[in-house]
Amino acid sequence: ELLEDASHLLDLYSEIPAVVGITQYRGRMFYYTLEPNDAQNTILVSYPGEPEALHQITGLITLQGDNFPITIVQELRDTLYIFKNLKTFAVNDNGDVPSSWNVITLDQGLGSALHGIGYVVSTGGTSIDYMVVANYSGIFIFTGTFQFPELSWKIADFWSSLEFGDFLNIEVYVDSILKRIYVICPDQQILLFGDYQHGMEYMKLRWCPWTTDGMRINSMALTNFNELVIAASIIP
Repeated sequence: ELLEDASHLLDLYSEIPAVVGITQYRGRMFYYTLEPNDAQNTILVSYPGEPEALHQITGLITLQGDNFPITIVQELRDTLYIFKNLKTFAVNDNGDVPSSWNVITLDQGLGSALHGIGYVVSTGGTSIDYMVVANYSGIFIFTGTFQFPELSWKIADFWSSLEFGDFLNIEVYVDSILKRIYVICPDQQILLFGDYQHGMEYMKLRWCPWTTDGMRINSMALTNFNELVIAASIIP
């Protein structure tokens, strides 16, 4: 007597492909890659509660190919947002398999860097009901759309002067306890410090560039809620 049907296991990936990013949404695990191939516009989605079970046919979210890879994926208010460097998409779980989810294009001019969504200490990439996002045009509040004027409006000239050939080097962290924003600039020699104690608004936010003496800022992290740890190396 056949008690359980295991035929769905035949179409699962035998191994999880190498990916550049992982996120969670509605109990599923989402995997995306920066590799320059057909997978650059495809997100692999697991079964609910089974992070390593990826169906090769129904467990895919596919975007229209444009030779630009997916950079980062983040949930906000029960919607999953998919970012490229210059594009932003939204998708919602419709209760069916991921391949049937409708992908909506929100913006075809603004997106996010690979680490462009501000990581909020202990909570991930969201803070209350918004995200802090860095892209080619500046640093924005994102609530489902990019809010203008951008948070970096006061330093627009400085931001536009940056060399974005190394855009993947940008990292953003948000200290929601001390109300600070930290941004590693593309050249990795300047760390932007933003103080929003007077409000998360473009006119009230105060910016200051921190520079290093012959050091390259490789990465950073927030620990113990309000301590900033910076990893740096000597510039050869």
